[in-house]
Amino acid sequence: MLTKKIPNWMKILLLLLTVTVWAGGPWHRVKTLRLPGAFFFTPALSGGNYAAFGYISKAKPTPAEIEAERKRIRSIIDGSIKREYGSWEKYEEAMKKTGEKAAEKEREEASAWTQKLMPPSLVKEAVPLFLKGALMWVMAHPEAQSEPFGNLGKTGVVLLGGEGEATQVPIGIDQPVVSLDFSPDGRWLAVLSNMSSEEKNGKIHIVGHISVIDLSRKKVAHEWVLANVADQVRFSPDGRRLAFLVVKPGAPYEKALRFIDTARWKIEKETIPFTSVQHTGKGFRMKRHSPYFLFLPGGESIALLLKGNSIGCRPIKGNNPPFTVRGGGGAFAVAKAHPWLFDDNGRLWDCRRERLHLKVRRPHGFMFNYTAASFIEGDRTVLAVDHTRRLQRIDTRSGRIQTGDARSRHKGGPFFVSPDERYAFALYPAKGNEIVHYGPLRRRKMDLNIFDARTLRLLQTIDLPGSTVIDAAVAGESLFVGDFEALYLYRR
Repeated sequence: MLTKKIPNWMKILLLLLTVTVWAGGPWHRVKTLRLPGAFFFTPALSGGNYAAFGYISKAKPTPAEIEAERKRIRSIIDGSIKREYGSWEKYEEAMKKTGEKAAEKEREEASAWTQKLMPPSLVKEAVPLFLKGALMWVMAHPEAQSEPFGNLGKTGVVLLGGEGEATQVPIGIDQPVVSLDFSPDGRWLAVLSNMSSEEKNGKIHIVGHISVIDLSRKKVAHEWVLANVADQVRFSPDGRRLAFLVVKPGAPYEKALRFIDTARWKIEKETIPFTSVQHTGKGFRMKRHSPYFLFLPGGESIALLLKGNSIGCRPIKGNNPPFTVRGGGGAFAVAKAHPWLFDDNGRLWDCRRERLHLKVRRPHGFMFNYTAASFIEGDRTVLAVDHTRRLQRIDTRSGRIQTGDARSRHKGGPFFVSPDERYAFALYPAKGNEIVHYGPLRRRKMDLNIFDARTLRLLQTIDLPGSTVIDAAVAGESLFVGDFEALYLYRR
C-alpha cells in the first residue's frame, strides 16, 4: 500500500487547529445579563428547566418599603404561629415545654463544669425567651440585619431559563439567600434566606425565612419565618417533605431537623435532634462546605453529620439509634438509587444492611481525604475531588480509580455536575493569588474549570478578566456564570 508523506506545513496547520479547538472548548459566551439593581450572584443551583441564583441589591429600600416589609413579616410570623399553634399563648406554652426538655437533657448529659457555666434552670428560662425574642426582634426590625456585607437592600432569586430569559423573584429586605433546592418534580424552588441580626450590645437573634417559589408563576407561594433556623433547606427525593435545619439557642453544636409536609405545606411535629460540629472551613485557600444532612433514596431515611467527624444513617420515623459511620464526615455524598453513602475516607457504606460495601485504595493513603463527591451514571461511579484538587472517577463495583491526564490533574476544586452528567464544573483559584475588589467587597479571583465527566479531560477554563467567578449553574444546554455585576450565558 502506498502512503503519501504529510508535508510539514500541513502538520503545523493540523496542530494549530487542534490547539484552537482544545482552547476554545465546548462553551462559548453568547450573552451578558445585567439585572436592574442586582449584584453578587450566589448561591447558585442547577436544574432541568431552570438555573437559580441568589442576589442582593444596590438599591437601598425607602422608609415606606421598610415599613411595608415590617408589616409583611409580622403577618407571616403571626399567621405561622396561629396556624401551627392556634394562638401566641399556646406557642408560649409549647416553648416552655421545649425549655423544660432542654433543661432535662442538660441535667442528664452535661458535665458538672458545663452545668455551673450554664445551669439547667437558666436553660429552662432562656430557651423560650430566645425563641420568642428572636421573632419579636425581627418583627420590629426587618431592616436590621448586618451580615454578610452590612445593610444589603432588597434580596431575592434570579430564575434563568435555557435560552437566557431571566426573572427576578424578590424575597425580602436585608436577608441574603443562603440555600436553594428544586423539588424533584420541577414545580417548586425552596429558598432559605438569613434574617439573623445582632443588637449593639452583642445579642444575636437567629432567624430564617423559608420561601417556596411556584416556578410556573415565578412567584412566592408559601413562606415561613422561624426562630433558630441555621442553614440548608432540601426536598426529599420523593418530594413529600421539605427539610430544614435549626440550631439550639446558645448551643450552636446542638441541632435538629424539622420537616414541612408539601401536600399541605404544614410544618410536621417530627423533630430529629443531633449534635454536629461546624462544617465549613478553608483548605488550600478555598472555602469548603459539607452538608449537615442528606436524604437517602426514597426519602424515608436520612444521613446526618454527627460530632466526632461521624455520619449517622437513620429512618425519619421512629426512635431507633442510627447506624453510625465513625470518621469520614468531613464531606459525604449519598447515592441516587441505592442506600449507599460515600464518606471522605473513600469508603462506600450500605446503610440498609449496615455494613461496609467497598473501600477505595486512595492514591495518597490517609494523607488526603475527599472534599467533595457526587454519584453519577446510575450509582456506578462516584466523581470526587481530594485535597490535592485531583478529580477522580471511582468505580463503585471494583473500587478502581481513574484520573485525568497530566494537563487535568490538580485542577479540580468544589464542583457540580451538569444534569446530563456529561460535564463537571469546578471552581479553581486563578494563578498569582490575585485579589479582586468590588466596592467594599474583596474576593480571591476564581476561574471555572470544565471537565469531561467521563474522561476527566480538562476541556476549558472560563476566566473573567478583571473579575472573578462567584458561582455557576446549568439549565438545559446553557451554562450561567455569575460574578459581582453580571450573569454570563455560555452555550455549547
